[in-house]
Parts: sequence; structure tokens; C-alpha cells
Amino acid sequence: NAAGENAWAAPAHINLADYHLFRGLALGSPEAPGSLVDKLAELQEKGTITVAFAGEEPYSFEEDGELTGATIALHKKVFKEMGIVEVKGVKTEWGALIPGLKAGRYDAISAGMSILPDRCKEASFGDPEILYTTALMVPEGNPKNLKTLDDVKKSGAKLTTMSGAIESDYAKALDIKATQVKSPQDGMEAVTRGRSDVF
Repeated sequence: NAAGENAWAAPAHINLADYHLFRGLALGSPEAPGSLVDKLAELQEKGTITVAFAGEEPYSFEEDGELTGATIALHKKVFKEMGIVEVKGVKTEWGALIPGLKAGRYDAISAGMSILPDRCKEASFGDPEILYTTALMVPEGNPKNLKTLDDVKKSGAKLTTMSGAIESDYAKALDIKATQVKSPQDGMEAVTRGRSDVF
């Protein structure tokens, strides 16, 4: 949508202090806004919505078999106010969130996802909910003194990014070779086990 397309512009110089809008996806395709109204009426009648999540603590994850997290709590409240009392979760890999939404495997996505023009062509975003910055995870003590992606590039450090995440796009834009993983947990494990210098 137009608001989403204006929400992000490619930075001339990538600085990790640049902010990205954080939001779970809304319902359906941006090409068919009327169908969103029909879908909402259908969900209200059922009283249930199924949301996909990628297991990102503290935003959306499972704990003791229950769907929980900051965005889940917010979405439960919003959906309840819209007349949808039950929120069911489907855990999926990050890179499969939008394809699964388009394929109808779930009704919405509850994940920390930057609103980018390419993503707005694939799905309709709601209003931004949380503002956040990109950060680097490094081994204790930060032995390579990595503070920015420019530092990663200059040092030749081994970078790991999550497949489909905005950091993968940043690495590509800066011509940094990155190993891609399926989840934040995989990226953190790559650093803690010494397979990567930075996530």
C-alpha cells in the first residue's frame, strides 16, 4: 500500500542506527482491498484467526505449547476488538511467511517484519506497531570490534544473516558475503559455536 511504500527508502550509506518499521502483516493481497473486507467478515463470523509466526522471542513464539510474545499480545487485543476472539498460531520459517500467506495457509502474519516496497507488492501491511534498529550479535568481548556492517566488510568477518530478513539485503547492498540461516536461533548458535563472527 502507499503508506508502506513510503515507509522505507534505501539508505545511501547503511548505518545500523537507521530505523526500520516493524509490523506483522495484515490480511491478504494488496491488489484486492475489497477482498480484505470480505475476509474480515468471514473471520468475524468464525471468531477465529490463524496467524503465522517464525519463533522470534520476544515478539512471537511458543512457550509450553502456547502462542505468546509482544506482537501476539497486541494482535490478540486488536483482533478481539474487531470481533475475532481466538488467535491460533502456525509456526513456519521466516522465508516462508509471505508465500504461506499468499497460498492461504493462514490468515495473517505476526512477526517482526520491516515494511519494504517489495513486500508491499506481496501482502497488505497494517500500520507500523514498533520501531526498532538493527544490531549485531558478536561473541562476548566483541573480539573483532564490530559495530557496523561497514566494520564487518572492512574486517572480512564471517557474517550470518537470516534468510529473507532485511540484514541480508543490507549485506548484499554492501557486497558482503553472508551465510544465511532459517531462524534467529540458528544465527545466534552460529556465533556462539564459532561458525560465524557476527549475526
